[in-house]
Amino acid sequence: MYRSIAFVLILSCSQVWAEPQNSAEPQFGGGLGYEVRIQREVNPDFAETKSVPQLFAQMLFTHWGAHVEAGTETQSSNSGGLSVDARSVNVGAWGRYKFLEEKRWRPFASAGVGSYFDRVTSQFGTASNVSRGKRPYVGFGGGISAVFWERMLFETELRGSLVRERKEPTLSALLRIGFLF
Repeated sequence: MYRSIAFVLILSCSQVWAEPQNSAEPQFGGGLGYEVRIQREVNPDFAETKSVPQLFAQMLFTHWGAHVEAGTETQSSNSGGLSVDARSVNVGAWGRYKFLEEKRWRPFASAGVGSYFDRVTSQFGTASNVSRGKRPYVGFGGGISAVFWERMLFETELRGSLVRERKEPTLSALLRIGFLF
């Protein structure tokens, strides 16, 4: 399923390269983002909120665009002689379509693929164990993008992602601030 969705996303993102010749040159952007996710962890009756800072880069055409992002989430716990440190790095690529042309506030729809690269280190006394894994995901979302003073980029987006080995979708809200080059 993930491969077929990735194929559809790559095919739709190829429209970025197929813009008409008379369209404006692509704009490049980048900056900082902040994601707040609602997800279920160990207890299926309890939804936990996670906050994750991100870096992002974009290539935007008139209507189509490509967006890549990366963020790191860490968590630690200590109890007696047991300590557990978890680190998850999120890397994703998203395609987007903006609906309005030449307006300050432009709504967009997005779809993307990515993966969480996990590393869990547990230590009990002198014994230590390191586990690694990855969890691919696909997601869909929508948001609003605005440019101020011709270079300052502001975006907000709501997403839903299906992460492998999770029964329920992960919902998230993102806020991004950056610059166009």
